[in-house]
Amino acid sequence: MSDAKKNAEGLEKLLFQIFMSYSSFGSKQKANYLKLQKFLQLCSEAQIVDPQASPYELQLLFQSASKGPNMDFQNFLSSTTKLAELKFPQEFRSSPQTAFSKLIKEHLVPLQQKLKQNTTFSEEDFRASEESKLILSSVDKGLRSVYSKYFPWELSGKLHYEEAYNRSQQALEQVLKELDVYPSLVNKTRIQELWKQLVIMQNSSFEPAKSLVLNDQGTYLTYSKFILILYLCALYGYENSQVSTNSPSEKVLIMLERMELARPKGGSSLLPPTEVVQGVLESQQGLDISIDTQSMDGDISRLSLEPEGVSAVEEYLLRLQKIFQVYASYADALNTKGLASSSLQKLLRDCGLLGETRATENLEQSICKKSDETPLITSVEIDIIFSRLVAVKKKAKAANASVIDFQQFLKALEIIARRVFQEEPIAQALQKLLEDYVLKLELVLCKDRLVFSDQIKERMDMFKEDSMIEAMSIVHRSVLYFYRHYSDQQGYMTFDNFTRFCRDFELFPDVVSKTRLVRYFGTLAGVSDPDASRMSSIDDKEAIDQHLFVEILAIISQDLVYDEPQPDCVEKLCFLMERMSQSKGPSKVLRALGHNRSSHGEIHDLLTLMKSKYPHILDHSPKKKPSFQDLASLVEI
Repeated sequence: MSDAKKNAEGLEKLLFQIFMSYSSFGSKQKANYLKLQKFLQLCSEAQIVDPQASPYELQLLFQSASKGPNMDFQNFLSSTTKLAELKFPQEFRSSPQTAFSKLIKEHLVPLQQKLKQNTTFSEEDFRASEESKLILSSVDKGLRSVYSKYFPWELSGKLHYEEAYNRSQQALEQVLKELDVYPSLVNKTRIQELWKQLVIMQNSSFEPAKSLVLNDQGTYLTYSKFILILYLCALYGYENSQVSTNSPSEKVLIMLERMELARPKGGSSLLPPTEVVQGVLESQQGLDISIDTQSMDGDISRLSLEPEGVSAVEEYLLRLQKIFQVYASYADALNTKGLASSSLQKLLRDCGLLGETRATENLEQSICKKSDETPLITSVEIDIIFSRLVAVKKKAKAANASVIDFQQFLKALEIIARRVFQEEPIAQALQKLLEDYVLKLELVLCKDRLVFSDQIKERMDMFKEDSMIEAMSIVHRSVLYFYRHYSDQQGYMTFDNFTRFCRDFELFPDVVSKTRLVRYFGTLAGVSDPDASRMSSIDDKEAIDQHLFVEILAIISQDLVYDEPQPDCVEKLCFLMERMSQSKGPSKVLRALGHNRSSHGEIHDLLTLMKSKYPHILDHSPKKKPSFQDLASLVEI
């Protein structure tokens, strides 16, 4: 490689580091881009701004170079020559090379060095303890399999560095999310800080990262940097008034247990050997969680509350089950039987047991207001309790071994009561825990999570207008042919078939989420009793008929978002039918039936009747725009 090419690549990578330090990652564009305010901040911190290169002139330069609201990296590279011309106009006229070199050496290189030193992490943070290294090395096989699965382009090294960085940044967020690290332990801002400080600003031979592994892999987000990011996630993820005193190795161990519970089945385990786990847990000071693991061995049915605990919760069972179902459905709207670790943490945090919030009559205020009180129990302790309960299911080879069921949830509350109110008898301790904390969540459960919501009631009232009744009758005749394909012999449609219809006709997930599908179907199928305020759950035997099916479509039509002015209810229903007719659903049904005519005489074109009734809504034929000559003759001078 020639010296000129090396210089060009070196300068481009330096500018890339600066660009990435100020840019934002767009999940839709799947790339990093620079906004105007960040561009102006970059120029200010690089001391480029002066009377000639004023903020106004820089704004014009940005708009000219980006040709839009966002500037990508290639446009940023092009803008640097314009910056040189703006900053040093006389030098640029006589010697563009001199002016450009002056901009780089006097402004951008010092900025890059300043950014590299300006880190939110200390050098000590980057250096893992020997005990943490031992834990991480003991699960090296499992962590390498995760790395190779999510970052295959890093191993091949065939992508251009800009594309590789963008893909790795997106994949890092994905893997942390799927392993229950983000956003339950670290937020997006923290991930971006880690990314910029470790991946962008440090080279592949970064010593604190290299010291964590024996054989490094990867090109940009190397395997060693990936391990260091996990270590720092554990270090800061459990940071609060009590857990901050725990050793880093203890935090790493707890996070690995969380990741093991969240990862898909198969592959190498992310749990260290038993002797490593025991060694770390025994070294914890002041952490005594009494769980009788021997009584929990064997069949799952043996896992039950103490007799005193049973008497304390018996009168609250239905109310506790309601709370359990709501929090179980946070991760999956169809799930009401298994509580994940992150959902348990959220439940305890919302009711004030973790010390960060205190339940009030308004959940939004509760979750936004931090508490200065000492936590009654820490997230580390909750993770340990959860992992012990789940370990019983794994040992018994039970299904859904990464979540706890309602019975185990009650056991967890009993253990927490023993821990929080150590001086009280277990019956009184558990009763106090439930009445003072957990059951108060009933007052603040979000109404949107109830199946029979006020929003659906309001929409159903709107459908009583004559115009909507007429429109829905036309929709009924138009969709009946397709409805029969998804219904059973008795003419009813189950939730599974309803979901299949929505997927085939591109309503799910494009227009409506699965959570809303559950809520709409559950309401109209009569699963919910509004007086009892039962939670969102769908029984396989529940079904809707053709008339309820049309009502659900009408409700879904109101979910579509339009620019102002907003269409009315009838127009939204027409547009939904038009969208469905343009999907692959109609042709898929016709192919499955093997003919183009209905034996029942139904219409198999979704829009025939709708266009006949509403031509002013569905007729999109182009109309001739008036020319200048057409209008000029109408203007009086």
